[in-house]
Amino acid sequence: MIYQYASSVPTTLAAPTLVSNTRTDFSVSVQWTAPGTSTTNVIGYRLYITEPNSNAVPSILAYDGAAIPSVLQTTVYNLRSGANYLVAYTVKNRAGWSA
Repeated sequence: MIYQYASSVPTTLAAPTLVSNTRTDFSVSVQWTAPGTSTTNVIGYRLYITEPNSNAVPSILAYDGAAIPSVLQTTVYNLRSGANYLVAYTVKNRAGWSA
């Protein structure tokens, strides 16, 4: 069987934010919101970070909730104290992963 969905990948993603009062020397909690536009139900999320003090596009998988649409927050561990990190997330629906 082949299934086809008349849909597109999620768009209009807001920037992820830090959860106040959760930062330690080696971890931080990050939250995100459901996409502003998704033509089908959201299936899950992935959160990515960069190497410490990098300005690259976040590509290190920090949270894999590909099949958990109800989770909109996670704690990222093993961070380097005093380092800067960039954080991004992607959203999955039946059409695929967002950019």
